[in-house]
Amino acid sequence: REQAVEGYTPSVSGYDITNTLVKPKLQISKTSTAGEKIEVGDTITYTITVKNIGDKVAEDVVVTDDIPTYTSIKYGSISDNGALSGNTITWNIAKLEIGESKSVSFKVTVDSTVEALGKNITNVGYVNGDPTNSVETTAKKDFKVSQKEYPVKSIDVVLVLDMSTSMNDYSRLKNAKDAACDFIDEMFPAGTTGTGSTVTVITFNDDARKLGSATDARTASELKKDINNLRFTDKEIKDGRGTHIEKALEKTNEVLNTLKNTNKFVVFLSDGAPSSPFSIWPNYKHREEYTSNDAYRTNTEANITSQANAIKSKTTGVYTIGFGIDKLSSEREYWSNYTVCTEGIRCNKSHITVDRVRYHWESAKSYATRILRDIIADDATAEKQYYYTANDSASSIVEQFMSVLQSISVTTRTISAESAIVKIPVTNGNTVNTSKDIVITINGRKYEYAIRDLPKLGVTYVNTGREEYFTWDISNYLTSEISLEYTVE
Repeated sequence: REQAVEGYTPSVSGYDITNTLVKPKLQISKTSTAGEKIEVGDTITYTITVKNIGDKVAEDVVVTDDIPTYTSIKYGSISDNGALSGNTITWNIAKLEIGESKSVSFKVTVDSTVEALGKNITNVGYVNGDPTNSVETTAKKDFKVSQKEYPVKSIDVVLVLDMSTSMNDYSRLKNAKDAACDFIDEMFPAGTTGTGSTVTVITFNDDARKLGSATDARTASELKKDINNLRFTDKEIKDGRGTHIEKALEKTNEVLNTLKNTNKFVVFLSDGAPSSPFSIWPNYKHREEYTSNDAYRTNTEANITSQANAIKSKTTGVYTIGFGIDKLSSEREYWSNYTVCTEGIRCNKSHITVDRVRYHWESAKSYATRILRDIIADDATAEKQYYYTANDSASSIVEQFMSVLQSISVTTRTISAESAIVKIPVTNGNTVNTSKDIVITINGRKYEYAIRDLPKLGVTYVNTGREEYFTWDISNYLTSEISLEYTVE
């Protein structure tokens, strides 16, 4: 929008005297930081910009703006000595040179009230009485709704478990087996049949093998027996078994090629860096003292990355769990009593000094972490890539496995409410499992309620036979972070 103020200056052309019009011309605009919609309680910054695009200095420019309905001024936010009187802010610009721009601004908070929900918040400013363009937004309240499948339907999960002999330390193998069995129990509760889902377990050390698969509660019981029978022989503990990650990923690719569901997930657990030829260790200054190790010649970072990329192209989600990797640093003094052979395990050779052993294990820690992160690199085609860490406790590894299952089995969507009573449809033709509690989270605190008790929190469950949904009166939660989670059969 442009505004003109007239003025005259005489000029001479030959013997004729003419009057040439010289005047300031003001270009004005209004902007807002709010998008099409904004949450109650959020802040909006309004800015009015005035530019003199005329041929004369503009003087005594007056800018005014009213605080929009359903908002409140943020005190201290009015720029350039603007004065608030009642509901109107006024700025006085004494002088605006030719070509000069001046911006003034203020901030408001959208009212966290039921009355504000769904209302159009409109703002127009004025410059010397002429209106700016109008800026508009609509007040809403966002919250999360999660739909959890139990049991999970029509997905394929591959659990890849490290069986290198370092897993014998600190009860790591036992805890990993317990966590894997808990995971399978959650996938296939007692009596479960015909979900269309599968869980396949792969184990690896110097090589990799498929341990077995489960498709229902009966086959899950058999697979858990196989998992619980995993153990190290005395010879394996004495001779040591390495960490051939490339072989593990290769076997994972083979298994994925046989699975039929659209949604496929891989969960990869390891407690250390790949066993490898000397050239694998980045910047290892004493590598000339190592000899080649043919057993791990393919276990290079490049090959691991290649196999991982192939996995990600076939899957919906890839998860890695670093198990006890934090111990690598704290074990330096323990390992300083030994030396290190090609695979990075204890031996009785004396060709490496204590200092070099310490260097090796610091490198192993950072390399192990990097490899596990590379497997789930962010540029992958898989939709979900997560790296978890667990210490050696049973509760820690179980927690991480359950976090993976939560990510796999829960679909979360955002509801944008524009009224106090919100309708939340059950999606994708699913049916609510009414035997499971509904989880409502308010400011990080979880409340679990049976469906019959939901009205205590303003929630009602409705199933007409044709339509299934919840309603939630969020009047009392407009200033809270809230979410609702239900389980479907």
